Amino acid sequence: MKTLFIFLISLLVASADAIKSDSQIVITIKGVPPEDANDLSGPYSVYGDGTINLPMIKTVKASGKTPAQLAKHIESIYKIKKIYTNPTINVSYEAATEIDSKIVTFITEHGSKNVPYMKGMNLVTAIAAAGGPSTFDSKRYAYVERNQKSQKYDLKDIEHRNTAIIPNDVIRLPHVNEGGILGKLFGTD
Repeated sequence: MKTLFIFLISLLVASADAIKSDSQIVITIKGVPPEDANDLSGPYSVYGDGTINLPMIKTVKASGKTPAQLAKHIESIYKIKKIYTNPTINVSYEAATEIDSKIVTFITEHGSKNVPYMKGMNLVTAIAAAGGPSTFDSKRYAYVERNQKSQKYDLKDIEHRNTAIIPNDVIRLPHVNEGGILGKLFGTD
């Protein structure tokens, strides 16, 4: 009887700390190259289906897990897929955190997607929140449209990658062959 009571109490405590859908978490990663740590660390939306989108591994189920469980799960995925050998992940979550109702629109050659705006969102975290570039999307350049003006950003430039994104921005990833053969030769893709 005592064992059952302890088990039930532990379930209640775990469910109180469990990550919920339609919330926000913050992930930090260490033990990886610094440029990858910059790309991966930051705020992430937990969508209505309970998932988050991470670079290189895409969709990961987050809801129902504690922050520690999710961190271990993400570490194991990066190791199993042989992306990183010894990543250390930390997940921060506050159950009361709510996502701002504003959105950022992400457009590629194959369609568009609205992602929830999060305070502190930068260009790289916005692209990651949308699921990252597809095979035929440029991984080098992105366009941010704001107030009816478009600005081109080089994703290899750390300052450009950390460009602040605001609600209602539109991020467009051009098709890799948008510039044709010359675009490839001169590195515009």
